[in-house]
Amino acid sequence: MNQELTKHPFPLLRCILALTGVALVAGILCSFGVPAVLKMVVGAEGDVGSAKECAVAAVVVWVGGMLGVVPVSLFGPLGVMATVRGWFMGTGLKLVLSLAAAVGLIKAGGYSVNSVMLTLAFMYLAMLPASMFFVLNYLRAKDGLAKADSGLAMETSV
Repeated sequence: MNQELTKHPFPLLRCILALTGVALVAGILCSFGVPAVLKMVVGAEGDVGSAKECAVAAVVVWVGGMLGVVPVSLFGPLGVMATVRGWFMGTGLKLVLSLAAAVGLIKAGGYSVNSVMLTLAFMYLAMLPASMFFVLNYLRAKDGLAKADSGLAMETSV
């Protein structure tokens, strides 16, 4: 592989570990919070779901999130535009996989529509900024390295 392409690889392992931590916290909150909130909103007789259903839906979104960062890590070393393309591909992949799995849980598994979709939304919105943070920092680091290599980096004094 070209030495230029491997100069600054995407921190895939750190990203996966951080997203797993975010997903773990958000999944625990969903498992206990979503059924409680749904009981208040729709009542005890309504379509409330259980903590198990919310946990399974959270795992589905986590798996989609892990698969969503793979295109960024593959295209990242190819440049800024390739990284952005990889980000959009990964985000689309994550959304499609999560929605397809949620529909499967609801239709085939008989899970509660309310609990699965609320968990999906909460988990997706919790993991999105975390993955964006890694992509942004990666692009900033690549920009700093490019400026340093070309001699454009300037020291600023305050």
